[in-house]
Amino acid sequence: MDTLKKLRKKREKTQYQIAKALGISRAAYNSYELGTREPSIEILIKLSQLFDVSIDYILTGKEHSKSEVQCLFDLLPDYKQNRVLGYIRSLAEDEGLVIKSNR
Repeated sequence: MDTLKKLRKKREKTQYQIAKALGISRAAYNSYELGTREPSIEILIKLSQLFDVSIDYILTGKEHSKSEVQCLFDLLPDYKQNRVLGYIRSLAEDEGLVIKSNR
């Protein structure tokens, strides 16, 4: 995964430093960068948090920008996000739509 190497170099970290932060050996991390081994979902989550990028970005190397609505929604406190979601659900129900909830 060339993306991992770019992310690591951008942060001026060594493979050893990243591996230590992940709780794995340098050799294991190196194999992720070389693409000879794929990280588990647990390691992908840790990498995502460590590099502050999405798992999708780690896997594809592509940025996926959020919509304006998503950006604004993310800025709201939780209680207001829940109010917005409730309002959207009520609008959907008025239209006879069924939405599966993640929250």
